Amino acid sequence: MVRTPNTHERRKQIALALQQVMAKKGYDGASIQDIAAAAGLAPGLVHYHYKTKQEILLALLDHLVEMQADRLRLALEGTTGLESLDHFINAHLALGRSADPGALACWIALSGEAIRQPEVGEAFGQALTAFRGQLVDLLKEGEASGAFKCPDPEIAASAVFAAIQGYYAIAANARVLIPKGSAAPAVRSMARALLVLPKRSSRSAR
Repeated sequence: MVRTPNTHERRKQIALALQQVMAKKGYDGASIQDIAAAAGLAPGLVHYHYKTKQEILLALLDHLVEMQADRLRLALEGTTGLESLDHFINAHLALGRSADPGALACWIALSGEAIRQPEVGEAFGQALTAFRGQLVDLLKEGEASGAFKCPDPEIAASAVFAAIQGYYAIAANARVLIPKGSAAPAVRSMARALLVLPKRSSRSAR
């Protein structure tokens, strides 16, 4: 006998269906009918779990944040100093097998909806604040370990994180302006320029 998914699983299924539709049609173009079809459900069941499309979008945002947090945790495991900083940047920008173009497309779309919809903006802002806070902690830990000196971790973290988000914005509107594979190395180099490195570690980014 097939087990009926519980409410949490069903809600996640619907949120992921929105991600699938948004990757092709954007948020405005994603109808409840489209979302239901992508999830393999009746539209009425989508309405049963979510009152509005915005609620589905907020659930998708939670999922994307959780997924990125897991990715960062794995990337940073066992790393210290400059290696931690590099892995943080790579987890956001580097291409590779772990990259998820659909999730990135939705994240970029979410940044636009965050401007248009206050509730989405508040949740999106909280997510950005949490990721930036993690970067501040990495910089403080790196300085404490003697890997480098960081005159102002708050300012450095803001600059690096702004560069990451800026690449997302450019990718959404003019992807041709970013040479393939250049984003992560460029931001790693920029991050090093904000630090005072020991002479033995002052060579260019790996």
